[in-house]
Amino acid sequence: MSDEEENIPQDEQQKNPDDNAEEEQEEEQNDLMYIYEWVDQIQLSRSKKSISRDFSDGVLLAEIIKHYLPRLVELHNYPDANSAKLKLVNWETLNKKVLRKIGIKMTKEEVNDIITYKQFAIEKLLARVYEAIQNTTGINIVLAQIQLAERL
Repeated sequence: MSDEEENIPQDEQQKNPDDNAEEEQEEEQNDLMYIYEWVDQIQLSRSKKSISRDFSDGVLLAEIIKHYLPRLVELHNYPDANSAKLKLVNWETLNKKVLRKIGIKMTKEEVNDIITYKQFAIEKLLARVYEAIQNTTGINIVLAQIQLAERL
């Protein structure tokens, strides 16, 4: 170490880029775990085995939104779908009738990524929906769920 580096406090010396990458990766993993825990707290019509496949038809997302904003979603508009064509119909309906009302606009690429199970595509949307629900309802979702659990 040079004499100049010795006089610089340790926290002001440049961090190793690998350290920053590790911190970002850890933060992303924490965010993912938070999303998974949130989804697991909501009773849905079918069990979750593979989140990207289970959410690919839009039905479970419609159920989550209905859980918090019941007047906004009519579940009969979202039938279970296996084909890409029917999944697309569900997502177009959800995008037009529900998501835009809570300030979310999905692109065709985002819809396609979810329908084709692209890694982390649904998690990114779930994070946006989580924030939109909190902003729309004005309640802290986690706090409300803790209070509900204490009442049970």
